[in-house]
Amino acid sequence: MIQVLLPKKNFAAWEKRSALRTADKHLFATLRAVKSKDPQAATDACAKVRAALDPLTRHSDTPDADFQDICGRHFLKYVPKLSDDNLERLDRLLEQQTKSHSNDAIRLMQFSVKAERLKRKTDDVQQNLTDLSGPKKVSIMELKAGELGGLADLQPLADELVDMLPMLADTDGALPGTQFNKDELFDIQHHATDAANAYRSVTTDAAQLLKATPASVSTMQVDMLRKLYAALDLEGAFGDTPDPTHVPLREAVQARFEVLTNAGAETVVGPLAGFKVDRLTNDQLATARDRIEALPLRPIEVAKTIHDQIASRKNKARREFQAALRAIEGAAPSNVPEGLLQSATKAQVAVHTHQLFDGPFDPPELGDWIGTALQQSRLKNLQQSLATGQGRLIHVALINSAQTRQSSERAAFAFDYLNTLNNAFHAAEPRPSGRKAPMAVEPVAVHAFTHVALARHLHLQVKAGTSPLELDDMTPSIDAARRFLDQAGKGSVSVKELITHVELLLSASPDTEELEKMKLAIEGAIKTPVDQGDRTRLNSLLKRMNFELRPRQAPSTPST
Repeated sequence: MIQVLLPKKNFAAWEKRSALRTADKHLFATLRAVKSKDPQAATDACAKVRAALDPLTRHSDTPDADFQDICGRHFLKYVPKLSDDNLERLDRLLEQQTKSHSNDAIRLMQFSVKAERLKRKTDDVQQNLTDLSGPKKVSIMELKAGELGGLADLQPLADELVDMLPMLADTDGALPGTQFNKDELFDIQHHATDAANAYRSVTTDAAQLLKATPASVSTMQVDMLRKLYAALDLEGAFGDTPDPTHVPLREAVQARFEVLTNAGAETVVGPLAGFKVDRLTNDQLATARDRIEALPLRPIEVAKTIHDQIASRKNKARREFQAALRAIEGAAPSNVPEGLLQSATKAQVAVHTHQLFDGPFDPPELGDWIGTALQQSRLKNLQQSLATGQGRLIHVALINSAQTRQSSERAAFAFDYLNTLNNAFHAAEPRPSGRKAPMAVEPVAVHAFTHVALARHLHLQVKAGTSPLELDDMTPSIDAARRFLDQAGKGSVSVKELITHVELLLSASPDTEELEKMKLAIEGAIKTPVDQGDRTRLNSLLKRMNFELRPRQAPSTPST
């Protein structure tokens, strides 16, 4: 017989794979015996699982954390598929095994089984408890007595699992053999313990609480009202066929809850009758949501209205960005820089909207938005502009303008946006053929329409005399022009300076209020003695003001 000697490292890997295959076979046999209610066969097969996994603990290349991770992943292939009854039988079997053996694999299987039982029990508790570890934790005192009892039933299993945590070598991330992490386990234990204490308190005080009268309920505050509610729930007062003697008290409690809930809501949004969620700014909406969630009694309808409005605004911002990007398709080359930088501005608004409501924004999500738009529009003209046209020139200028990107949030975002856009185009391209790709050709100069788009959307201007091309942040100059305009409304100012500042502000896409300010300042300057050249420029600016303001007073769909 020929004997093949494997290197020690390869042999350890081979033995590991062999052990896992054998363990899988015996684990399957264990589960089959549990299902068939054959305790002896299940015990024998479980012992074979233990024996099969023993070699994994003997090699230096399988330290405790690695061993537990390997075993945990194998147990997760089988344990979640068991019925509730079989899961309990397996748990009892493993209890017997761990009493007579201290094998790590069996203890880990027991941990996996108990964790699965806890997960199912948690899922069975009322729907509003399914995200115990989430940001919107449910107050224990908001629950009915029946819900308290269901949550309290989780405590024994949660306590057992927490007691078993010290055997785990690594508790970061998902716990081995389970579908939750350490923090989620501690949250469940915490809620279950609080529920158990509250449930005991309710059952102890129920008789005394039920002596309340409807009149006394009308002045009760939240904590006492919740206790009375729980006591009534224990008596079945909220069921389909309540004791008639409890009905007046039940109705008084429900009415008082409504009064307190509405009063809490009105401290946040004002009188409910006049509440118009669409009138809130994004900042006000985010603040209202957080304050509503922090109320002792959560007004469900108001919370839902705010939630729906937030979702609508997030979706609208994303759709407007994607529409701006798709609108570039078919645009003439002279209009591509305008469309490109307008889409960058819309993207920044969409990202900021999502950040405001959801916290940190995942950059790959912007790539997904772009990818969706590219599926609907090929945007070959934009791709060509980014490769060899004005879009490439803008990108190169942003690359060369590190200092400007540090000072200008718009420039920094536009730089990242163009990188993401280029990556999306590369990802959407078919696999390259054997032909060599054409080399990128630098445009000779920045076109006038590109200067306009840079100023309007990014408040950037090409830095004079720079080679390679760089950009300057116009924001300080724009802020100075706005201060000058405010001063112009309070007294006389230099007409030449007014013309210079107004021309600068017009290049930066002012809003309606700012346009009205500029128009008033120009109309005032025209009435003063000025030379003919300045008067001509003022009249020209006034015509432009009227033109800029007209679409805002009677919106129309711009042609493409």
